[in-house]
Amino acid sequence: MRHRIAVLIFITFLTGLVGESSTSPLFQEHKQSSMTIKGHLVDVSCIVKHSNEPKSDKSWAKEHDRQCLVNADSAKSGYAVFTIEKSVYRFDDAGNKIAKKLIADTKREIDWKVTVTGLVERDIISVSDLVLEK
Repeated sequence: MRHRIAVLIFITFLTGLVGESSTSPLFQEHKQSSMTIKGHLVDVSCIVKHSNEPKSDKSWAKEHDRQCLVNADSAKSGYAVFTIEKSVYRFDDAGNKIAKKLIADTKREIDWKVTVTGLVERDIISVSDLVLEK
């Protein structure tokens, strides 16, 4: 009898986990949300290179230059937006193509301040729009 009660309790527990309930933490999806983010266009390899700097010293992003952005290794690593809050949102593949086109179509040398719009999931943004600020 005790065994049947334990089995019933266990089945009830499992039903609660896999049921329609959206309150189950084991089965909640990470929802994407559309965001507009302002910051500096940087490449992922430079983010890694500067990641050990103190949080207060992130001036490298403002001084990040065209030569670095078009460098083959930098372009291969992908692009991201580095925010004033010192957060990093890496671009998806489509966003990397948009960034390469933006870099090719402008003469700017430093201070690649941008506004990025797209769906964000964790630290990746699916870029729908990328605008270079004046």
